[in-house]
Amino acid sequence: MFLVHRVLHPATAAHAACWSRVTSDHDELVLTVGRELHVYAIVNGSLALRRVWRFEARLEACAPAKRPSLKRDALVIAFAPARLAIIDDCEGEPRTLVRYDLEAQVPNDPYQLNPLKANKGGPRSWPVVLDASPSIAVVRAQARVVAVPLIHSAARSVSGEPPAPFFIDGALSEDVVVRLLAFAPSGPPTVILCCADARGDQPASTTLIALGLDAARRSSYPRWRVDSLAAAPRGLIPLRRGGCVVLFRHTLTKVSSGGAIDAVALNGFAGEDFGPSDCRAVVRPNVPKLAIDATAGCVGCEVSDGLCLVSLPGAASLWVADVSQTPQLRPLASAAPCRVVCCSPDSQRVFLGGGCDDGVLCDVKVSRDASKKRKTEEGLYGKLSEGAASLQLTAADAVVALGSLTDATFGARTAHRWPFQPQREGDARKAAREARSSRRSELVACAPGAGDGSRGHVVCLGRGARPVCLGHFKRKLAALIGGLRWKGPFQSKELTSRETATRDVVVTESNKAISWCLFDGQTFEEVQLECHGSLLGVVAADEPLDASSAVYLVYEGGTWQSLQDGKAVKGGKFAKAIESVTGGVHTGYVACCSDGKTRALSLTKTSIKLGKVLLDDACDCVHVAKAPVSLWARSSTSSTNEREGWHASTQFDERSFLYGAPVLDAKEEKLSLVETVVGVASDGALIASSMKGDELARYERCTEGYAVLGSVEDDGDTPRCACVALHRIGPKLALDSLGRWVLVLILREGDLVVYEHDGQWRRVAHDFLGRPDPGVAQTFSLTCFEDVESRSGVFAHCSRPAVILCERGKTSVVSIESLAGDDAPQLPRRTTQSVPLPTNRGFLLSGSDRNVICSGLGNLVLAATSATLTIHKAPIRDGSPYNIRALNAPPEGVDAAPAFALLCASRRDPSLGRVVDADAEPSTEPPTTSRKWPLDCLSDSRMGGAPVSRQSNAFELRLVTSAGWRTLQRCPLGAGERGVCLDICALAKKSGDVATRNTYACVGTCVETSYGEDAASRGRILLFEVDYVPCRRKSRSGGKGRGVGHAPRFTLTHAKKVRGAVSQCAQVMEHVIVSVANRVEVYSVEGKAMKQIATHHAPHYVVSLRVAKTYVIYADVYQACTLLFWRDRDRQLYPLAKDADAHERRAIGHDLRSGSGSYCADFVVDAGELAGAHALGVVVGDGDRVRLLQYAPLGSDTDRGGQRLLARADFMVNSDVHTLARHAVPRTDPDSDAAAFACIYAGLDGQVGALLPCDEKVFRRLRALEGVLGNALKHAAGVHPDKHRLASLHSRNILDGALLFRYCSLPRPLQRDLALAVGTDRATVLQTLRSVDAQSAWL
Repeated sequence: MFLVHRVLHPATAAHAACWSRVTSDHDELVLTVGRELHVYAIVNGSLALRRVWRFEARLEACAPAKRPSLKRDALVIAFAPARLAIIDDCEGEPRTLVRYDLEAQVPNDPYQLNPLKANKGGPRSWPVVLDASPSIAVVRAQARVVAVPLIHSAARSVSGEPPAPFFIDGALSEDVVVRLLAFAPSGPPTVILCCADARGDQPASTTLIALGLDAARRSSYPRWRVDSLAAAPRGLIPLRRGGCVVLFRHTLTKVSSGGAIDAVALNGFAGEDFGPSDCRAVVRPNVPKLAIDATAGCVGCEVSDGLCLVSLPGAASLWVADVSQTPQLRPLASAAPCRVVCCSPDSQRVFLGGGCDDGVLCDVKVSRDASKKRKTEEGLYGKLSEGAASLQLTAADAVVALGSLTDATFGARTAHRWPFQPQREGDARKAAREARSSRRSELVACAPGAGDGSRGHVVCLGRGARPVCLGHFKRKLAALIGGLRWKGPFQSKELTSRETATRDVVVTESNKAISWCLFDGQTFEEVQLECHGSLLGVVAADEPLDASSAVYLVYEGGTWQSLQDGKAVKGGKFAKAIESVTGGVHTGYVACCSDGKTRALSLTKTSIKLGKVLLDDACDCVHVAKAPVSLWARSSTSSTNEREGWHASTQFDERSFLYGAPVLDAKEEKLSLVETVVGVASDGALIASSMKGDELARYERCTEGYAVLGSVEDDGDTPRCACVALHRIGPKLALDSLGRWVLVLILREGDLVVYEHDGQWRRVAHDFLGRPDPGVAQTFSLTCFEDVESRSGVFAHCSRPAVILCERGKTSVVSIESLAGDDAPQLPRRTTQSVPLPTNRGFLLSGSDRNVICSGLGNLVLAATSATLTIHKAPIRDGSPYNIRALNAPPEGVDAAPAFALLCASRRDPSLGRVVDADAEPSTEPPTTSRKWPLDCLSDSRMGGAPVSRQSNAFELRLVTSAGWRTLQRCPLGAGERGVCLDICALAKKSGDVATRNTYACVGTCVETSYGEDAASRGRILLFEVDYVPCRRKSRSGGKGRGVGHAPRFTLTHAKKVRGAVSQCAQVMEHVIVSVANRVEVYSVEGKAMKQIATHHAPHYVVSLRVAKTYVIYADVYQACTLLFWRDRDRQLYPLAKDADAHERRAIGHDLRSGSGSYCADFVVDAGELAGAHALGVVVGDGDRVRLLQYAPLGSDTDRGGQRLLARADFMVNSDVHTLARHAVPRTDPDSDAAAFACIYAGLDGQVGALLPCDEKVFRRLRALEGVLGNALKHAAGVHPDKHRLASLHSRNILDGALLFRYCSLPRPLQRDLALAVGTDRATVLQTLRSVDAQSAWL
């Protein structure tokens, strides 16, 4: 079995952040997001994405590397397990300055210790901790602490070797292991090491050691030390005035360099951190008391002198700690816990992110009160009492994150309504009709909330944009011209309200007839005009048009005709034969003549004529736009000074520099736009000229697709260009600050080449394949639009349409895969062109068999620039979903919208005795400026008076409709009963002699007991039957109202108590199969009873269970899999094979990783080569990688006679895989109709990927190409994919799709050489990649 790994959506959760000057002379926010490094500039208070650098391994940490001789900084980045690199920005790409592989022996090590052999009690899987000062960086990798000099990071030594690192923990005793580290903000380079006792399993104490570092002598010296602190440190915050703040399990402690300890309690267990005999620690109670999760991590930063912002898990996760004098701790905001709390160097902004919510950039306002009076009121986000200091945060911008995806299912793709849009009656019926007509699915995943448990949401992921279809008609159009607007009545018709408004004009030609069409948003009015030949263009002098405006129709051959109010006025002929006309009212018009020259069109009051020659070369395509002349100045961004680039208007302000006023924002310089003509000659040269005839630039061989426009590296055949466009794309409201100029070309072969301007024209890497099928004729076109869904972009029509947009300053190519709307038709085959409808903010899409009038882009949201999928986040009010399943399609005659079953945890108030209503309308009263914080905890005498949370979680089963994501029904579970698993079953139900198949929701629970953890647990298996009831519209007169479709309903029909927690449930044939502790049990549903008919005992606790027909695969807590076979006639489960290697690896201590708590398994099917059990593959989610296992029933003796699941691949996905799902996909071989099922996974950091099956012929070709690409391409930071993506080099049955699809954006000469190296041609490779890309087209 052979698979291709494809990342459908990259990770969105940031796990590290820092502020640095990477691409400019201003502070920028740098985020590490999975395998990507994002650099954001602050433009007018908003985040503008400047760089997206991708690596072949997961980034663990980053830190700035100051360079005294340069204005811009370098970056120190760390990879797991022990690799370090120093990079900087060079022409928009990461340039590797120095890299260190700390797994090898460090040269000149005074302690002669190896990180792999001397872990000193710490596991190898500890996360990398990194921090840097202006001269040196310190990293903890594999429980060792290494210092790397940075003073020579811009250049190597005389011998060519990088500066040698050195260990600084060799002088520490063997019973001490470093947990946390951080540099002191001021003074000489001083690193603070937070060391824990390594003796025993549980550390008994913590030691703080401050070491001074000398980069020149490569040595360290002690500065101060504090011993015998509390155990289990969670966070470390260095202070500017000396000392630090340590976040322990139960206390927040301020430690000064002199050894003084001052702590404030986080909860009632503070006595465990500092006992009564410790006279140095002064522990003060915290009011209000809130229960803090002791197992979660804590992060924080200092925003002012002695004022720290910390994130603690609990009911209110953002806290303010004032440690300037007496430590005080007060809640600031109730938000989800953060992984990243990073403050800018000028303390004006702070970034909060990395958790379950979106990353938020906040403006910081700190004020000091010298009166020392007690404040009685608190601000919107909270203020400290005692009058010492106050802190206010104001959200300025946010970065969209998917959250931690814990479960996923598939549902029919429908048009989503945003939560803030009002819900209309009848939306459910429209959604039902759209679901029936839609032939695509979307991945629906749930992301549980954090903090108080009320911030969960559902994420819907679908491929490409989905414009809303307003109407369609069948007609083959030979020409389609639009973009004009008409105001007032047409041809003196009777005035109506719609005719007095501005309407869109579309001129079409079909069957040698020309039509003048007006569209007002609802009515498409068509008027036939006189035709004098093949229409080439429509020329107008002003806009909007009215009855007195003159419009010129240009025909093939050089004739023209003037119209006024739709009536012919005058005709004429040009001096030259005309081949094409392009341009607009605001940019001017040009014509390509038969002599190969491009001339301007001059308009008079009564005629039109040819003007001066603009382009002398014979051009294949021409485009006219208004653009600044600076686009064609060949410059480099690596040497940009203060008066060039995006920060050109920022000037030095002495007062701001001295007194700390805001100088971080950079404003875009307003440039003057001139009419520019861009043409691509037949030899591949791109020529830019002004409308005055001055040549602005000339780039040779631009159609080769080089990384930088203008490079000439090959003298072979140059491809011809079909169309070209120059446009500024971006958000309409912030086009000047966040927009980008792009140059788009479509070659005659269908390849899409996109360049964006960032000082110079650089090619945009994308994986969109627009080549048509071999032997299929296709017409290509490009259309620019100004305002569609508040976006400015470019429509590209290749073999499938796409839209080119700019999200946060970076260019993205998003395909259009389907249409939304009530009874929307299928997307037209071979779309040829489109015209914008500026008044109605839509466009007319023309195809070979159908023409569609569309509006918007389907609420398009991109969480990442490289994402293949678009997202829609729907919040679940007052609930945190953990499991989600889509209901089966309703029976015939039932008009119901797609619905989902959610297993949620809701807040329960013991004083009220009920669950807070999730569907309650929000309060309309304005928020008060005063926030009271009473004692939100109750005393529990059994736990020694420790505070417990007043609000507890109550689990319930919810029925949610996709039409507005409203909760239709709630089925609460019993008191102390937790919902663990959920699945949808279709079981037979007999009613007399008639048997029907009904849909059931199966829920597995675990009942909490008060007898302690040693008592046996209990659980239940619940079956909820799904039926449908009619819905009616609310009647104003009090009657029944009109019917608006049906709605599903849950009814509890079966409940079975079992001994143990029900961890997984599924359906096998006509029975229910569940995993209870370490048992796999099968139950038959007969009437109102559930009877156990089979049992299989697993060696360990079962955490995952999946079924494919009669095959069952389950995984235990040790990530070992067992394959079972269900024989219904025997009522028995037969074990077929198991993954014995998993237990063997753990017996020798291999693959032990902390934090890897997500284990799941599912089937992948490829019946193309072999049928039966040979077509089954097993994908196991093993932490941050996936393993492919295959059942071989005819195995040899070494395979234990077929009783062993053979390991076929071990592939790193760089994301903690938490859930797997299976979906049918087309095969890569178009002539085969065998079944194929792909495995879709979702990670805890928001990454979504797919393992796509492919046939052996495709695999062999792509495997050879993968090897050539790995050696031929440049890999950032020296990280090779073979080492960091393949955990086992001898098992390579999974291909790296991210590396393969880089082939699409390579220069054409390099593509030819690489294809020749594997024994094929470029067209065959691109066609093969397109067949792999088509396997995810069902989304």
